This record gives sequence, C-alpha cells and structure tokens, in this order.
Amino acid sequence: FTLVFRLTRYHLTNYMLTDPLAFLFIAAGCWLMLRREDRWFFLLAFVAVFNKETHFFLLASYAAMQLHERRLTRSSLASYAAIVAAYLAFRVALPIPNNAYSLRSLYLGLPGPRTVLHIALGVFGVLALFTASRVWRVRVALYLAPLVVGAFVTALFAVDAERAYVYAFPLVFLGVFGMRVTGALPRLVAVSPGLVFVAFELAHPRLPRISLRDWHLLELVLWIVLDGAFMLIVSAPGARLRRSIRAPVEARSGR
Repeated sequence: FTLVFRLTRYHLTNYMLTDPLAFLFIAAGCWLMLRREDRWFFLLAFVAVFNKETHFFLLASYAAMQLHERRLTRSSLASYAAIVAAYLAFRVALPIPNNAYSLRSLYLGLPGPRTVLHIALGVFGVLALFTASRVWRVRVALYLAPLVVGAFVTALFAVDAERAYVYAFPLVFLGVFGMRVTGALPRLVAVSPGLVFVAFELAHPRLPRISLRDWHLLELVLWIVLDGAFMLIVSAPGARLRRSIRAPVEARSGR
C-alpha cells in the first residue's frame, strides 16, 4: 500500500491522521494470532491499544478465534479484562482541557452500499473482488471479521473514510493469499491478484476520491479469468471438472 498515495498522503499532510505504528502493531498482532502466541499477543495488545483504539477490534478477533477453537481460558479472559481496564483507567485519569468532540457530533450517518463499494474499491482496488471470492476458503481470515466491522464503524465518524477502511488489510491479504498451494502454476495464479493490483496502481493511479467510472472493465475481466483459473486448479470441484474433461480424451486416445 506504499504505492497508494490516497492512503499514505495522510502520513505526510496531517499529523493527526498518521497510522504507520498502528499498522505495524496490527500486522504483528495478526502474525502472533496465526502462531497462537497468546502471551506475546496480549503483551503487544496491551501496548497497542494505547497507541490507537482500533487495536481493540483485533482483540475481539482473537477472542472469536479462541472461542471457536475452544482455547478461551480463564487466563485469556483475565488478559482481556486487564487490557480493557488499564485503558479505561488511563482515559479516566487523562485530563482533557478542551473536550470539543463527541461521538454524536462526529457521527456522519450510515453510508449507502454504493458509497461503501466506492471506498472499498478505492482502498483495495481489484483485491476487494478477489477477497470476496476467496476469503470463504481461508478460515483464519474469517476470524478477522470483527476487525473489518470495526473499520467500518470507525469510518462512520471519519471524514476521510479511506484511512478507516484500510484497517481491513489483514483480512484482504489473508483472504486473497492465505490458501496453501503447491506447484509453480498454482502459486503463480495465487499471487496474480497482487501483481494485477501493483500493475494498475503504477499504470493508472486513482485519485483520492474515486467513482465507479475509474473502475476498469479490464480489472473485472482479469478477476473473473484469474479467479476462475485459481478455483479450477486448487479447488475440489475444479479437480473433478478437470477429471471429467480428461476422461473422454484419455478414453479416445486409449482406443
């Protein structure tokens, strides 16, 4: 995403919107989440929530994973409670001399589906489509649903919604690239969405405020073709289809 100026511009033009450290904490937290490193995950989260409250949504994702895997122990519950309590104590003790903001005053209203689509495509480009078609095959990515919901809720209070939507990047990356494949061709098809994303960002970078007119038909075609090829190569239905196609050919060649 360092190629996408409509996102990284916030790190350079407005000090209140800088998020690189939050991205680092979330990326590290997801890595620890995948490794099931409970102690290190909670230690990182204890620091990260004081940097940016968005990390609480990753805590909820970890709790969902532990609950589904039946690993939500008493020590884990105590860790969650300690992190939340420490943050709340810090907020209560922190003096706010000029409290000019409130959730009610910042709330921008619920966006329509078209607006959500515009922003998602503006942030993730063609990766948004590949995520929609691939994420259901990567269970660990589905655990990150609370993080995505949190990014959407945060956008309801942010004028620049792109900087909120981008926090869904772990689900996008794991959903698109998280399936294990073997062989040169399957691996090439698996990483092809990333190549398409980079190519289009370099060739035709979108403006910060995009519309569906900026959405290229070629990207849609590549999504259909590449993801169709991916499913044909790696999925069980695709394997059955290949066998059904090869069987008559092998039968005729045998004769």
